[in-house]
Amino acid sequence: MLSSFKNQLRHLILSEHSRTMADTVVNEIGDDEERFKALMDLLSEGDYRLTQRAAWPLALISDKRPAFITPYIHDLILKLKEPAHPALHRNIVRILKGIKIPSEEQGVLADACFLFLYHNETPIATKCFSISVLHNICLKEPDLAKEICLYIEERISFESAAFKSRGRKFLAYWGNNL
Repeated sequence: MLSSFKNQLRHLILSEHSRTMADTVVNEIGDDEERFKALMDLLSEGDYRLTQRAAWPLALISDKRPAFITPYIHDLILKLKEPAHPALHRNIVRILKGIKIPSEEQGVLADACFLFLYHNETPIATKCFSISVLHNICLKEPDLAKEICLYIEERISFESAAFKSRGRKFLAYWGNNL
């Protein structure tokens, strides 16, 4: 039955890329963790378009049901190190900025976020979400904040309004707490 649902989900996700599709997927999954697992399984299939489109409803579900994400934190962090559509990385970092990350996962996640932050080709939303994730990690590892502050101070005048806004918030918090 679950494989039938997974096939139905795959067809729905690939049928169109729209908010309507994302909301339909969220509604189809509802409060069912097994159905959520089917969505997570689709992310591992490697189809570029499928993972791109599945990332949006994944983020929407994580906003409503963050506990669904907890068993998959490790897998999501590993996905950040794989080549993928920027939408997948953006949505994973967006999800992880609002989730409590286990201590043993924070180093790998911080490394991935630093790479997103430092890479010029990274889309701005991914950079901004990475700053938020790094802020949360710095709450437990404050020594990292100084390096991030230096980078933000160096780049802030060259970046977008969104980066400037997120960067200024980071600097305001950590500048007073270093």
